[in-house]
Amino acid sequence: IALYQELLEIQQRFFGTLDRLALETVDILTAHLLREGRHDEVLLMRAAVLVEQIRVLGQRHPDVVSSQDFLIDYLEEAGLYDEAIQFAENLVAERIELYGVDASETIAARRGLADDLAAAGRGDEAIEQAYDYAERLDRVLGGGDVATKVAKHNLAVYLALAERFEEAITLSREILARDIEQFGPGDPVTWEDWDLLISFLTDAGLLADAKAECEMLLEGQLLSLDDNHEDALTTQERIAWLQDLMETSDVTG
Repeated sequence: IALYQELLEIQQRFFGTLDRLALETVDILTAHLLREGRHDEVLLMRAAVLVEQIRVLGQRHPDVVSSQDFLIDYLEEAGLYDEAIQFAENLVAERIELYGVDASETIAARRGLADDLAAAGRGDEAIEQAYDYAERLDRVLGGGDVATKVAKHNLAVYLALAERFEEAITLSREILARDIEQFGPGDPVTWEDWDLLISFLTDAGLLADAKAECEMLLEGQLLSLDDNHEDALTTQERIAWLQDLMETSDVTG
């Protein structure tokens, strides 16, 4: 680390903070410092780069946007949730002013803010942000776009974590229906979202519905796999487990 810090100082002194080699050294140093848990040093170093990028390149430059997004992710990973949320809130306001509310840069900032709020245990606020950027992506890009699907998937997870299962299940069914329409029931992409719906139904205590969806998932899997495939066997075991759980619930009830 000491050698890379010395190298970075020389590179920045002679070639400038934004020199390609200097930025590569920043990335290497970041990795080493994070492994040592030296988060404050990473933050100061990356913030200094961002300040210089804004001064030289301007707020709208793609490198500035990337650095800002990195800082949000870094603060969250470091467990600095209050700092991450404050930075993300300021970034959302800044990008609305620079790009407008429907711009991809603004939506990305809202996604980062939602992630930070969820990580900090502020579920209702995370859901509010997630609803906003999912609706905007749906309007701007359409429901079939990958980014829109990911946004709705994240929103469904936030809703389930907040035990708002009815909303999570409704949204998950919407995602699954589009998958089936776009990819068909025999596609692994569809299976992943089917699995998520089954998890929500199970967590909500809707065991019969979860079992029914599991059986339909198995039918979809068998369109592409033989019944001895690992994925198909896992689904069969899950169906049996749900059946046992339902019978146990009936007995205890």
